[in-house]
Amino acid sequence: MKRKIVVACILALTLTGCVNTDLSMNADSTEEASKENAAGEEDSKSSDDPSDKKTEQTDEEEDETSEEEDEAEESYSGDGYQVVAFDENSMKVTMEPFGEVELIPIIDKDAGKWSSFKIMQDDTELAQVYYSRYHSPKEDDTYYDEISEVGICDINFDGISDVVVVGDTQEGEMIQICAGEYEDYSDSYNYNTFSKPEAIEDYFGSDFSAAATIAFLTDGHPDGQFDSYQEAYEMIASRYCLGHDYADYEYKLIYFDDDDVPELVIDYPGYSVSMYTFADGKLILSIDDWGYGAGGNGGYDYYPKAGLVVNYNTDYAGAILYTNYMTMDENYKVSLAYSEKYYNYEDKDGDGVPSDDELDDWSEDYEGKTEYECYTGEDLTQDEILDRISDLVKGTGDEIDGLSGDENLIELNDELTAPSWKVTKLEGEENSFTVGGEEFELSVNVPEEYYKEFTLSNGDSQYQKKILCNTENMFLIEKANGKSYLYINILDEGNSDTLYVFDLNNTKISEPRIYEDYSLFYNDITDANSFVLLKAEDIFGRSVVKKTFTVGFDGMPVSVDKFEYYVGIDSINPGKPVGETGETIVTKKEMTLDSSDNIDSEYYWTEKTIPAGSNLTLYKTDGETYVDLITDDGVGVRFEIEDGVICDEYTEDDFEDVPVFG
Repeated sequence: MKRKIVVACILALTLTGCVNTDLSMNADSTEEASKENAAGEEDSKSSDDPSDKKTEQTDEEEDETSEEEDEAEESYSGDGYQVVAFDENSMKVTMEPFGEVELIPIIDKDAGKWSSFKIMQDDTELAQVYYSRYHSPKEDDTYYDEISEVGICDINFDGISDVVVVGDTQEGEMIQICAGEYEDYSDSYNYNTFSKPEAIEDYFGSDFSAAATIAFLTDGHPDGQFDSYQEAYEMIASRYCLGHDYADYEYKLIYFDDDDVPELVIDYPGYSVSMYTFADGKLILSIDDWGYGAGGNGGYDYYPKAGLVVNYNTDYAGAILYTNYMTMDENYKVSLAYSEKYYNYEDKDGDGVPSDDELDDWSEDYEGKTEYECYTGEDLTQDEILDRISDLVKGTGDEIDGLSGDENLIELNDELTAPSWKVTKLEGEENSFTVGGEEFELSVNVPEEYYKEFTLSNGDSQYQKKILCNTENMFLIEKANGKSYLYINILDEGNSDTLYVFDLNNTKISEPRIYEDYSLFYNDITDANSFVLLKAEDIFGRSVVKKTFTVGFDGMPVSVDKFEYYVGIDSINPGKPVGETGETIVTKKEMTLDSSDNIDSEYYWTEKTIPAGSNLTLYKTDGETYVDLITDDGVGVRFEIEDGVICDEYTEDDFEDVPVFG
């Protein structure tokens, strides 16, 4: 079974916990503070303290500096991570599971720029790390002109060190993360690049480091140690959605092995599934992005408390059927142990592949044959493998469940840490608050008509901005992991809405990130794990849609909704609650439309004729290709759209009471 890494599975993290929360990970951060992020609290500082790296030396002092001290200045490390300055010849690092190795930089022959590392140990090449950024077959890859530093850390907690590369390219400063994976079938290690590194670059702005990136993506836990499984699972579940348009993963807490700590299933429905466990205070990736949904693989089942996964797979349209048995080892890794291969045809030529003639000769009377394979490294007979399989299944009972998700991120958070998240609405011209032991001051002044000036300060660090503003809503959000954010929602005279998000977890106050896709308007945030944002939608007049959001891994709002749901126009007005459904329009003529009794379905297949004078209530849209409405008898009907306009034979002129606001 090929196991493919997905660090977007990483993707999915902020810093806190056992690591010093006085972290600097923003555009104004110094390099010293960035290194302290990953290192955390140190009892004492030595010559390899990150804050000493930039110390200048005279020529005489340099002569007196030992080779060991030079090396200390070139690298630094802590529990679970290491950062080294780039050397075009080689870099000595420690990588799991290899131990001490050398990274040998390689230049791409065609591009003439840095593109990869060889991992060498005792003159043996263990693997190659490709870190150029692939775009598409029609575009040139992005290579490094210069590399400044390289970080080593197990970012996705699978027991294999990953590689962080920071440097300059023709497109500017770039960071690339190469995640290691072990392939069972080839007994080799591969390193694949993170699919959305731009999300990390967006978080840091124009200045970042390997240490800060490691601290960010491990939530300040580069060694994988957390205080509780709730803290660990909330972090990793949220990180999977980093860089995604919406939180399109599904989750489930299950009891996979026989202890009392649940495992976390992270499911990308129809594509792949992963599973994390928590043991000895450490987060561990047990199942790494197992693919399903194509090639005859319908997914995976597990036996609760038995540590056993069963998978049914087919080849050649069912001519060959596989039953695979995966077990968890002492390191909490789940891998293929045994398999059954059933031939549902007579393999006359013995090549294991059904020919057309062999399939044509198939009959219901053929009983087929079964072969067994062992993947544990033991030399077992067919009968011995069958006995092993029987022993695995024996005693598990009839209970079996799908290794898949059934909750969105908000629902999972509610099971983990969200009940202790806090939201405080800040009002008035002056506000003071303390987060992470740091005192902040927020003031709002009116320097001139139609404008307001916002000043956020923390000691000598300050941010000030004058904004065209009619109304502001300000919220202090504190998550259970110690991360805090300030949301300032600005509504100007033209109802143009902007959300400013301040990350309060750094040593300096930095430029806020801006969110403009959806808006609060006059509504409040009362639950940081579940709040509604709105947007004007120019389909069927000008109406209002909503999505439900939570505070994401990087502090920005992330929605759990794939679709936009219509609400009443009054939802954007002061003092009005957000509606449950959209406006109702009336057909002027008979219409034949695709329909579904399940209004939440993504697919509408059955045609339904709607008479003139029918009431249709706006319900949901994907924002690009269709709008779904509900008839008075609860049936969903669909209109195809293109560029925001109804397609085919119908137009907005075929309806009465089309909503308009603004």
